[in-house]
Amino acid sequence: MKFVQCEKDGCVFVKNKIKNGKMITTIIATSTDDIVVTGNNNEKIMGTKQQIMKRFKSRDLGEPKSYLGWEITRVDNNIIITQKAHLLETSKKYQCENAKSVSTNTC
Repeated sequence: MKFVQCEKDGCVFVKNKIKNGKMITTIIATSTDDIVVTGNNNEKIMGTKQQIMKRFKSRDLGEPKSYLGWEITRVDNNIIITQKAHLLETSKKYQCENAKSVSTNTC
């Protein structure tokens, strides 16, 4: 399938291809017994999923709602990733549920 393992995270594999002057990116993220396939071209995503399912016993569960503690939501063409459940659990564990929130700029 010619994916390149990410230098920063060995569980992430990326494939870039230029087609008709446009960069097509497909990403595979793995964790124990879970695989998420994503990218900017649905045809390539589906093709990658089919190749994986031919080689390994697996099934397509559709778009993920959560992955490794992240909550994943799609709104139009945007993907929102949060860790609200983890933050609530951690704040309860350390008894700081009533602490004031602070806004941060992520970009």
